[in-house]
Amino acid sequence: MKRHTDVSTSLLLALLSIIQLVAGLGASLYVLTALGPGIDVDAFVAAQTVPLTVVAIVGTSLANILVPVLASLKPTEVGAATWPVALWAGATFAVIASLVGFGAPYWVPLLFPGFDAAADALTIELLAILAPGILFSGLSTVAISISRARDQFVLVESIGALAACLNVAGLVLLLKSYGITAAAWLWTGRFAMQASMIFPIAGRIAYSSSSLAVIRTIWIRLRPLIFSATIFKLGPVLDRYFLSSAPPGGLSLFNFASTACGAGASIVEKALVTPIVPSLTRAYVRRDIDTMLKLVRSRVLLGMLITALGMASIAIFRPFIVDLVQTRGGMSFEQADLLVSLALILTGAAATMATGPVVVSAFYAMGNSLIPTALGMGGFALSIGLKIAGYKIAGIYGLAIATTLHYLLNLGVGLILLERDLREKRRSISTHP
Repeated sequence: MKRHTDVSTSLLLALLSIIQLVAGLGASLYVLTALGPGIDVDAFVAAQTVPLTVVAIVGTSLANILVPVLASLKPTEVGAATWPVALWAGATFAVIASLVGFGAPYWVPLLFPGFDAAADALTIELLAILAPGILFSGLSTVAISISRARDQFVLVESIGALAACLNVAGLVLLLKSYGITAAAWLWTGRFAMQASMIFPIAGRIAYSSSSLAVIRTIWIRLRPLIFSATIFKLGPVLDRYFLSSAPPGGLSLFNFASTACGAGASIVEKALVTPIVPSLTRAYVRRDIDTMLKLVRSRVLLGMLITALGMASIAIFRPFIVDLVQTRGGMSFEQADLLVSLALILTGAAATMATGPVVVSAFYAMGNSLIPTALGMGGFALSIGLKIAGYKIAGIYGLAIATTLHYLLNLGVGLILLERDLREKRRSISTHP
């Protein structure tokens, strides 16, 4: 009976996660098609760059630390630690949000050198609305982590799905009347709503002498994670630096193609990779190296096959897709053709986004976090050179090709190193059973 309940919960969580992904993609698509690729949407995407990067680096790292730390506490200690941790995290995110918002007039021209004065001014205006979203996102992260530490997964994901769907509904109702500023307010409002709906679960305000020790533990574990995450998450910032020099709408179109491919990769990853992570760990504990190799190879091959079918479908039906995007999306033929071309190129990157985590998970199952970290840092350094060369040679197309090439090289090197380590482990086991 418990196994049946666990399976039902897993399926429900997967469904809620997919709803959030689809709603997020739908929001991006609606903004792009309702307003059209141009300066307004380019400025909105640019204004989101730093807030989203902060959320990806600090927020995700904090969530990865908070859940195991809070889950290790006694139920009474979780309640006492909740509010001090929330105040500490809230103060930290408030400082970051203030620096991002008030400093925008200084760093926006540096980060987007290709923007003209009008695009800079609109980006700065939108950042005044988006910057508080960093604070609300941080508070949401704390609230979500507290709930997950208490095994309240379904409730948290349900609220996230509701907030994502309401964001889409708000865009449909308000975007055409109030323009791109409505999208900015709704983005910030989404995180504010999540925090306000989840935080009541935390209970009454309490404090204990152990709260400072919990915060100290979180901070000690958080620092190295933020450092490594910073390396991994700066790719979109680099892309948007180059794309600020693209023709109006280029940044918006590249961003949507990347978002769509990322959403597809996330769904494939959840279907192919997430379910086998425990099996990889158990196989390594049993010293069953052949099973590990079989699992990794089969999932990477299957992921590549799914991607190849996707690329073939886009290529075969390209004229129909371009016509559909042009007529329904309110774009010119050139813009529609560019969007479909970018999606076709970046699908190769999506393949490695979907299957790469199985290689990382295999290394983690072996207790080796050094190689994944080194691969991430080396891959990012390589991507800088590839993207500079790609953009100079072929503009926005070259940037897309460089992005895909970077991901493919990273996956290839990771597979080679993993196969080497697993073979060495198999020889060691056969020599010393």
